[in-house]
Amino acid sequence: MIKKKQKPLPYGQALNFIFYHFEILLTGTNKTPYPKLIKIDNKTLIKMKYMLNIHGAWVCKDQMSA
Repeated sequence: MIKKKQKPLPYGQALNFIFYHFEILLTGTNKTPYPKLIKIDNKTLIKMKYMLNIHGAWVCKDQMSA
């Protein structure tokens, strides 16, 4: 029996489609819903499955193998 890998649902894509359908414009809105900016450090990026490539840029692990 082959196990299927669970992937996250594309909620962002669904919301964009809904906003587009109802002609809701999001331009000019505040894009930071939090009162403080979130600090993202190296440890956070590693947990998000990002790695440094040979050029010193953070890229997704999936793109590293390609």
